[in-house]
Amino acid sequence: ILCVLMAVAKFQYHRETTSDHYRDIPVIERLRSRSSKLAKELKHQTPVADQQKKWLELPEVLSKIVEPLRAECFLRSSWGKLRRQTPIAESFKRYILWGCFVYAPPRRQQELRKLKIALSCPIKRPSGVGPDDLIHPLPTGRERDRNCGYLYRTPQGKWIKDITPESYKTGATYGHQEIEIPNIKFPDGKCFYDYLEAWLYGYYIAPDGGWRSCGNSFHPQGESKQRHITN
Repeated sequence: ILCVLMAVAKFQYHRETTSDHYRDIPVIERLRSRSSKLAKELKHQTPVADQQKKWLELPEVLSKIVEPLRAECFLRSSWGKLRRQTPIAESFKRYILWGCFVYAPPRRQQELRKLKIALSCPIKRPSGVGPDDLIHPLPTGRERDRNCGYLYRTPQGKWIKDITPESYKTGATYGHQEIEIPNIKFPDGKCFYDYLEAWLYGYYIAPDGGWRSCGNSFHPQGESKQRHITN
């Protein structure tokens, strides 16, 4: 309220002041004094909300948020009808975002906010990469934007966040970082990489009716049905 009143007062008196900071306008000085006093009072004010109930512990986040979002990544509705591609893609997107928050928490918000997917395609096949191997390489040289981090996949199948010193606030202190995304295994046989690669590359419907990502496990020989995520 005080901020709104301050803005209104400055607008009303902007032609009557000779000071850049409106020091010669009594009502603005009065509002400024009240704001300063209120800021000091707020430092000692008891929070209205119960702070012990405000934040979930990590096990609760996993059980109450992340796992239910993973359970939403199904192809068919409860009555057996195939879902539309857009809702399926939205389910995958929400789960993967929360998975990145929880399985590999960013040290600073800009680490995840500015993260890009590597989109480099080398002309020559890198040594050590087999004919059927899948890679998602890190950009090199001038293609690389050093002001952001990149998510890329190694020939060994690991997903890595490559964080340059220029891409986060404390980079001068901690330098270049390469952070592996944990490939969490689930009781149903799926892993986190399955969801990430299904989101990036699409999926196909297996004989058992479930989905398989079109990543390293893409072997749909003999499949009559194929369906891809829209991302």
